[in-house]
Amino acid sequence: MADYSFDVVSKVDLNVISEAVSAANKEITNRYDFKGTNSNIELNQKDNELKLASSDEYKVNTLRDIIFTRMAKRGVPLKNFLPQKIEAALGGNAKQTVKIQQGIPADKAKEITKVIKEEKLKVSASIQGDQLRVSSKSKDELQAVIALLKGKDFGVELRALLLFLLSTEIIRPPFFLLFRARCYILAPLAEIGPWGGYDPHF
Repeated sequence: MADYSFDVVSKVDLNVISEAVSAANKEITNRYDFKGTNSNIELNQKDNELKLASSDEYKVNTLRDIIFTRMAKRGVPLKNFLPQKIEAALGGNAKQTVKIQQGIPADKAKEITKVIKEEKLKVSASIQGDQLRVSSKSKDELQAVIALLKGKDFGVELRALLLFLLSTEIIRPPFFLLFRARCYILAPLAEIGPWGGYDPHF
């Protein structure tokens, strides 16, 4: 019997964040209360950070509310955004860095693995870089893991990358047919139904 698997990941789409930043900056430009404040929100994709700058701490907090609202409307998980302390900037202005968590932190990955193992389910859970791979010969066991993780809060948004491997071989001389396909479906854990709400038998 073939193994079934899914990966537990924690990623945010930087392209969607970029769209939200553009929309937020456009809103700021058109708002009277931000006139002359040199307010700006910048996405640093290399360092996975948002940079907020304005004339004072109050307006920086308002900037953060604006960008968070824009991202939430686009389905971006706000759990993965870690606001740092607001700092003073040149000219009496204020600035703030918001770190973007990409991937599951090592301590959280160990915690998730421990929680799964304590349930004594017939699954194999292993840490693979900044994500986890959960495998089993039983779809029901994997469904139990998904239900388990849905009921926990690990401080980061978890998504399931469902892995379906279909393999069909028909050998009937003189004809030979070999069909293999791998299908990846990424979905928030909170939106997954029985075996992901998807039928692995295409």
